[in-house]
Amino acid sequence: MAASRYGDDPVLTRAARAAALRVAAAVAVTGLLIVLSVALVGAKLGFFAVAHGGSGLLRGGLSIVHWWGALLIFAGIVVLVTIRLLRTAPLPSMPPTAVELPEDHPARQSLARLASLAGLPTPALRVVPSTQPNAFVVDDPDLPVTVLVTQGALDELPGDELEAVLAHELFHVAHGDTRLTRRLEHLADVAERRSPWFGSGFVLRSVRAMSRQRELSADRHAALLTGRPTVLLSAVQRCSGASAGVTRDLREVATVGFVATSSHHPEQAETHPSVEERAEVLSRVATSLGG
Repeated sequence: MAASRYGDDPVLTRAARAAALRVAAAVAVTGLLIVLSVALVGAKLGFFAVAHGGSGLLRGGLSIVHWWGALLIFAGIVVLVTIRLLRTAPLPSMPPTAVELPEDHPARQSLARLASLAGLPTPALRVVPSTQPNAFVVDDPDLPVTVLVTQGALDELPGDELEAVLAHELFHVAHGDTRLTRRLEHLADVAERRSPWFGSGFVLRSVRAMSRQRELSADRHAALLTGRPTVLLSAVQRCSGASAGVTRDLREVATVGFVATSSHHPEQAETHPSVEERAEVLSRVATSLGG
């Protein structure tokens, strides 16, 4: 879903690179803190061994494994731990209340047209019975990748705004953002349980910064795909004003919606950019389109 004929957005590109660097640092910090916590336990056992006559054995071990070798081993353990953390994120599941839309539903036709324009396979489309207008991507491993829309989105969004929302979600499908976000959120959860407050706070802020950048990128590409950035902004404003909560089913999806479903964190740890930030990106898209 590249749109190179319109050029890049330098501001968004720089912010996305900075977010990626922060996430890389957060991954390393999480693994380091977890390994250090295990190492502290090992140190306690070492002191216990020394106190009970095992000092000769410890000295012999240190003479065999030089310090530089120990550091390499330590770094390798950190890498293995962080990879393991990222690979053990909980798998998503399709909400039991989600149902397929009829073949002739306008939303399915819009999604198929957008996928054709983007050169992508058409994802499945289902609806969940929530009155709050929103949309999600669910990559349940037992099912095709699916775009979920709420009944509120079908009822309240005009056709062109619903199409803009579907284009936004199609970007997430194309770039695997749901899987990335789920793994990073899992990393933040682990850091919260296993790291000191300053470490877990840094990880959470870094993860959420990346999530916000993915949302802005999805906005930009959706606006370029549809050619109507003002329509997408209208959909953002309408959904943001109506989505004050989320149903139980959607909480269990383990994914991120078109707009935030709740707000329990300070601004730097929000899952979504503000409406003003999204408007700024879409304004630059409108300029690039000559609008």
